[in-house]
Amino acid sequence: MKVEINGIEFKSKNETKDYLRKHFNEFLKEIDRENPYYYITKDNNKDLYKFLKKLVVHNEEKKKLIEERKIKYFGLQRNERNFKSFQTYIKFKDGSSDDVSFLNCVDLIGGNNKMPDWLFDLRDCLRKTIKDQTIQYKNERIKTDCFISCDICDNYTYKLEVDHIYKFRKLVDDFIKNRDIENEIKNIIVDDLKNGGKMFKENAQIKKDFEEYHQKNATLRLLCKKCNLKEH
Repeated sequence: MKVEINGIEFKSKNETKDYLRKHFNEFLKEIDRENPYYYITKDNNKDLYKFLKKLVVHNEEKKKLIEERKIKYFGLQRNERNFKSFQTYIKFKDGSSDDVSFLNCVDLIGGNNKMPDWLFDLRDCLRKTIKDQTIQYKNERIKTDCFISCDICDNYTYKLEVDHIYKFRKLVDDFIKNRDIENEIKNIIVDDLKNGGKMFKENAQIKKDFEEYHQKNATLRLLCKKCNLKEH
């Protein structure tokens, strides 16, 4: 299948992936252990930045995130434990980040592998539903000590992020497995005017159900930003 991205034509998806690998391998030569990051911005590589921006929207989940948060740059990061490997991610202007496989985005070109809007909105709502639990967990771990070590690398920092050991998306999948969820949420999801995205109506039963489910089944930990990025 022929592929065209940002005015560049490729004979196949594999040729598109080779194009990406060639660029990434060049960038990785500039990364060392003291500074294991490389940033692709509009300023330092305008053409590739535009290429990646066009490519990533083939992943429907990333497309919605881009529309909501706006891209600051695309990043590459070496794995500190296995320096030959690396991961790629999107940094957003609101300070958040999300991992992305550009090779996977190539595979999605012309396909039907997209997340339904209702599932994307549901995950957003459920994450907001358990926000108080994650805040409580973090506060209980830190208590009166402002510095606590990352649960993976043991580095001390006051900027720790709550992470699910058993991934949040899998918890959601397990939670909705035996529910007619698409019909259940039809009239209870509304716009979140304060924080953006979506939210459940105040007295929605699913909020209580998921709060209890999460409290019982979630296993949390505290990670520094670097380790949290690697885990996702």
